[in-house]
Amino acid sequence: MKNSGIIILVLSIISQLHVCTVGSLASSTEEELEVILQFFEFELEDICIARSEALWGFLTGNKTNLKQLLEQELKEAELYKNETTTFYDISHKPFKSRRLQRLFDIFSNPGAPRLEATELKEYKEYSVKLQEIVSKMELGCRMKGESDGTKTVDESCVPKSYRTVNKILSKEKDEKLLKNLWSQWFEEFESENRRTKLDFMHQLSILDMEAEQNEEDELTNYWLKQTDIQNLDYHAVSLIWKEIIPLYQKLRKFMADIMEQKYGGNIIIDNKLFPIYLFGSLKPRNWNVAAEKLGAFNHAKPYRFFKSKLNGKNFEDLYKMADNFTSEMKMGDLPHEFYNNSLFNVTSPFCEGKIFDYCTRKTAFRAISCSDEEATISQFIKIHEDVAKLKHLIVAGKETQEDENGYLFREGPRDSVIYEAVAGLSSLIALSPKNLRKQHLLPGSTLPEEEIVSLMISALDIIPSLPYYLAADLWRINALKEMDATAGESNYESSTVVVYSSTPNVYSEEEDSPSNMRKRDILEADSDAEDENNDTEKSEEANSYSETTPTSKDSSYVTQSMSSSQKIYDFHNLTVDWWKYREQLQGIGNSDGQLYADFLLDEKIIWNKPYLSKFLGSILQFQLLECLQGNSSIGENNIHALLRKGKSQPAEEILAEMFSITEISAKPLLRYFKPLEDFLDSGRKFQSDPSESDDIALFSDSYSMNSSPGEDGAETQKGSNTIVFSLLILTVLGIVSVAIFMTLKRYRAKQRTKERRKKMNTNIE
Repeated sequence: MKNSGIIILVLSIISQLHVCTVGSLASSTEEELEVILQFFEFELEDICIARSEALWGFLTGNKTNLKQLLEQELKEAELYKNETTTFYDISHKPFKSRRLQRLFDIFSNPGAPRLEATELKEYKEYSVKLQEIVSKMELGCRMKGESDGTKTVDESCVPKSYRTVNKILSKEKDEKLLKNLWSQWFEEFESENRRTKLDFMHQLSILDMEAEQNEEDELTNYWLKQTDIQNLDYHAVSLIWKEIIPLYQKLRKFMADIMEQKYGGNIIIDNKLFPIYLFGSLKPRNWNVAAEKLGAFNHAKPYRFFKSKLNGKNFEDLYKMADNFTSEMKMGDLPHEFYNNSLFNVTSPFCEGKIFDYCTRKTAFRAISCSDEEATISQFIKIHEDVAKLKHLIVAGKETQEDENGYLFREGPRDSVIYEAVAGLSSLIALSPKNLRKQHLLPGSTLPEEEIVSLMISALDIIPSLPYYLAADLWRINALKEMDATAGESNYESSTVVVYSSTPNVYSEEEDSPSNMRKRDILEADSDAEDENNDTEKSEEANSYSETTPTSKDSSYVTQSMSSSQKIYDFHNLTVDWWKYREQLQGIGNSDGQLYADFLLDEKIIWNKPYLSKFLGSILQFQLLECLQGNSSIGENNIHALLRKGKSQPAEEILAEMFSITEISAKPLLRYFKPLEDFLDSGRKFQSDPSESDDIALFSDSYSMNSSPGEDGAETQKGSNTIVFSLLILTVLGIVSVAIFMTLKRYRAKQRTKERRKKMNTNIE
């Protein structure tokens, strides 16, 4: 620390003397400019340390640290603003040094810090305010009705925090309870959040100013720049997603089957949409939690063995596992200080499992985990990704004889596709049967279907997240265009306005013209022509939804009536559109028809950040995996070299140089999951080994409000007994009914015969 302080002092004196003597930065040499920028990077490191300390304090129980967090956020933005203004004239000239050119490219377009002071303060305050609301909120207890009509407080009820609600959603299986809890939480959230909710429209509109201040006219181009991507656009990204849709549909069919088995056919909304409250979180992304909770892996011994081994681990164990594994991938080791400085059993109500990066060359890191969190498979995946991200920063920051990467090349304001891909790659490889066996998370001998189980875990983690990422970005791009389109209009000749007015056509004009899209339901898709079995038609409908991907080109497929008093695109329209995008891309909805603004829980949306890097990184990891597996010259040593690059070059340039990857493609992903796709096509299910005793107890829940351990394990047998018993009852009832019917028929025939004879006798007389 003493040496660091001396370096900062020397750099400060050099930079100040230079400015005073020369009088203008324009006359500085490239070497001198790099030294001055290095001093700026040291200042950013100092702010990062203070910001991380403030967030650490908040998550470990000190509410007042949110104010300090905001102060540091504003301080960092002000520093960027001042320095980019100072360097503006020279930052736009070409440099001989590619390294210096890259430094100025990142430095000159930092994103939100380029905003004007007023907008910047509002932007930062809004995000922190929402975080505070969520952290303080507790779901209250509803009044209990008495027999005499009066209502009293239910004293047995305990108010539920955000963390508690999420835990119940992840464990509870009762569909009505889940639905009510989901709705109650968001009703409470919206009542606590009325003003802040409406302010989101302004927060979103700041994106236009942000793009302009970073020298881009279009939001899409600005986000591509922030993601370090030059040769792609959102239309191309939508085409990548189009290739993955068939696999996504098959995973939907898999999920629909287990949902219907648990809750019956009516659980799928309109036979098309999955109820969002079944996915185990207030902000669900993947499907692993729901699949496990609903018994998808009850008969998959590899899964049960893996889960049982994790049950005996704590979070420090998981971090050490991830540390050892990523070390084998040539990513280096975590420093010992990481374990000494981390907290793995925090009881604070504001706790959130997180890694902390202090942005220094000393690579100071630590982690926090919460006392009520469990060592689940989802946590196993997340921690492997987090450790890979930490090591990426450590390796990128190491000094070498050739050069060193300062703050901007390690942590600069770019959402690196490579950072995301490397993180995903680590968890992807860690989940392979070979590596699970090495970590003693699978037995020594090969288990049936262990490869399929591994692929299924990865697929349920990765594939369902992709349409969410795409929906979150395309929805905001469209919303800004709607806001711009209505902002200057004072009169409406018609009470109907187009809600989705700009979404790129992924397919041909004839196939998806605006008129054709309006004629059909936005979630309708053709059923599989080969599947004519009536018993599976309902599941196929649950799996089907439109393959049309709303993007930002030229289709308008939904119209919405607005009252004549509604002159602007407001928060209600925004929320309706959000769910339309999610319905179409994810096939997810809410069965009670209430459209809650759950996007206010998404940090990337609140901070106006794109999901593009996460989407593309999720695809890119499979390309990197193929390179590592298929070419001995591009082995694990190249992973270390890749990490070393940091953000010193554009991502596309690094990938082309090191791996000959010139485009991001979905084909390696589809090849990787081909065995799983064949398994899903076959209609097979995970089967238990008949030679073994039923050890479902390994898979039992330790936390459930309405079920006991082993309930799901017995559910299939119970269901079979119920069906047999029901068939017997129906058979008996059928026989009795036929007997009664025949008896009545004979009785009526005799009566008619008697009547005829009576009439005949009367006539004769």
